[in-house]
Amino acid sequence: MLTFSNLFDDQEGLTSYPSFRRRSKKPKTTTGNEAFGENTGGGADNAENGTAKNDDVEDTSKKVSVWVRIARKCHRKTFVGAVFCNFWAFFFPALHVILSKLLVGHIDPNQVATTKLYTWMSVAGLVLNDGLPRAAWTVIGDDTTRSRHSRISLSYTLILFQVVFGIAVSGILMASAERNAVSPSATVSGGMSKTSLAYVRYDAMSALTSAIEIGVFNSARALDHPEIPMLVNFVKFSLNMILDVTVMSQYGTLVHQPSMINQAAINMTCDLASAALGLWYFKRVTTKYTKERTTATTGPNGWKAIDKSKARPCYASLKVLFQHGIWTFIESAIRNLILVYLMIGLTTALKTENATAWNAFRDIRLGMLLVPLQALETSTLTFVGHAWGEWRKEVGPTETQVEVKESEKDKLTKFYAITKPAWLPCLMIPPLETVLFIVLSIWWAKPYALFMSGDQSTAAMVQWMWRTIDWCWIPAALSTILATILLATTPRYFCLQGAITGLLWMLPWAVGVPGYNYTAARAWHFAAVLFGGEKLVSFCSVVFTCWLWRRLLFRGKVKLLPVMKEVDESIPASDKP
Repeated sequence: MLTFSNLFDDQEGLTSYPSFRRRSKKPKTTTGNEAFGENTGGGADNAENGTAKNDDVEDTSKKVSVWVRIARKCHRKTFVGAVFCNFWAFFFPALHVILSKLLVGHIDPNQVATTKLYTWMSVAGLVLNDGLPRAAWTVIGDDTTRSRHSRISLSYTLILFQVVFGIAVSGILMASAERNAVSPSATVSGGMSKTSLAYVRYDAMSALTSAIEIGVFNSARALDHPEIPMLVNFVKFSLNMILDVTVMSQYGTLVHQPSMINQAAINMTCDLASAALGLWYFKRVTTKYTKERTTATTGPNGWKAIDKSKARPCYASLKVLFQHGIWTFIESAIRNLILVYLMIGLTTALKTENATAWNAFRDIRLGMLLVPLQALETSTLTFVGHAWGEWRKEVGPTETQVEVKESEKDKLTKFYAITKPAWLPCLMIPPLETVLFIVLSIWWAKPYALFMSGDQSTAAMVQWMWRTIDWCWIPAALSTILATILLATTPRYFCLQGAITGLLWMLPWAVGVPGYNYTAARAWHFAAVLFGGEKLVSFCSVVFTCWLWRRLLFRGKVKLLPVMKEVDESIPASDKP
């Protein structure tokens, strides 16, 4: 019987679904190694052992109901199923932002004052989350050349790394809370100082929880389990809404006068709960697949643990992650440091009204409207990583720079096979973003901004900002999808495109036009040219880098890191303990 759980569980009859990159004419049985979509290649043994079962499936294939066929297409291991799960995973946090505006009473943000040092230390958490976790797509997402246990070992190592450094960043933020709570030059009351101090201490835990969540979510998606972030975010959304209604609601709460401290405490509670739930659920799912079915000891439904030592955090896995993650770390550091430096100067120059409008514009643009793009991006990363693993198996998993001696047509065919998951989103995103730009520019931008900010002048300014630069998000969305090809295959080239944008466009602005030289009248014009131009330059740099990567890859000019089935095999014998 088809149930909702069939979409996520490996139930018999719904196991072998064609993914975006694979099209199998005959159904096949699922073995233990296929738990995470691992490609075992079939062979004579599979043909002999699965003949009877395949015949049965073929005989009854015409009797399969429409709902079962839909379930097969929407299974989590297919591209459509991954987009479905990822959409809801990003939808729930964005929905909470909107609903909290309706439920939560007005809270004066001026109750809290923090220093620039706190902003810079928060950037360290952003760089941390953009470093090693983004190596998951090309390392953990390789389900062909890497074994099931090595992929789980890499996942555990990544999560452990995130936990350790998340604790470190949170500890530093909490230890320096007295410095970060109030600016030395600010004249504030002692009460506000205590409020800011408490807020910083509560908010410091977000560095730990976000580090855990991004490590768990990226690992789960790379292992073809996008339902994990979806279910975790749903629970977090539900808990957030319950606490907002009972504590922060403007229609009557348990607290007489809700404050920023109450909001920070609720956020910390929900973040810690979701991080703990994510760890438990991920461990439960992966533990299930570190076992294999056996009929020799306990019958057809029995389980037998195998080789657990290979599915644990280890130095070998950390080394593999660092080899790929160092490039994403560098790209994130360049981008975030320059961007935050510019934002501090612009926020000061824009003055209160313009800065409020800019923040409202960013909340709208990076909120609910970004959910479809985020769902397509993460799904594309997953399946490009799978396709890259298949190509690596074909050319050889060892370190190589050997030219692929094939005709140009064959090279294009292989290039298309690797990048195939990215082309459908590339066709979907431009029309979607164009419609959003037109509709919001003409009708919805001002009402939406009025709902988010509650101020008529701010809403009018947001509408003007939208008409000025939002069209730049159309090529920006396209560059986001194209960049997934580089990120899920060779992160060095992903770092290259980020460096081109940062060094050729953002850095000259940061050096030539310091924040303290902006005037209030011209600040927005600088901001529009700066951030709108950054989107266009990023699109051009991604297109150029993709072209360069494709050209060099099939000429043997791209140095490929070695890939071994087990992580400890990738370490030379001299480095082993």
